[in-house]
Amino acid sequence: MGPDLTMVGFRKTPEWIDLWLKDPVSWKKDTVMPRFYFKDDVRSALVAYLSSLKGQSWNNQIPWNNPDLLADPVKRGEMIFNRAGCAACHGKAGKGGYPNNNTVGGKIPTLTLVADGYSQAELKEKIRKGVPKPAKNDPNGAEPMVYMPAWGQVLKEDEMDALVQYLYSLRPNVPKAEQWE
Repeated sequence: MGPDLTMVGFRKTPEWIDLWLKDPVSWKKDTVMPRFYFKDDVRSALVAYLSSLKGQSWNNQIPWNNPDLLADPVKRGEMIFNRAGCAACHGKAGKGGYPNNNTVGGKIPTLTLVADGYSQAELKEKIRKGVPKPAKNDPNGAEPMVYMPAWGQVLKEDEMDALVQYLYSLRPNVPKAEQWE
């Protein structure tokens, strides 16, 4: 099953969407997304439509506001991660590995160890502000096509709090004796 596209226009640029629709394997070698060979005008119309998707189809029925999820911030954060589209870049359970052009390592980072590098307040602020310009591997090369949008524009405070709780829950349980080996 493919990713939830409800917010794809918020988290992906039209340039990236166009490239993806034109030749997904050129971006991600092991993708299961087929190449459809759309004519340029059809692809252009799809790019315009997908770029317009910024969560409006949910209206006021936002999936993570289910009463059962409101009582469990980690589960709610997981729903936000998956349905808002964080997983489309950071991978299932934040394991990373998706490509990004001209970035150090060429891949979007894993999130499984963010609890080791950020306080909860720092992580929430990073989510709020996003990473609009990832560091370039080659300063003279092309701008990276994938960036983290400023989620503070679309997520509420309690939603970002739940997302932080989920991200903190991704840290593997490593016995203390093994942490320094």
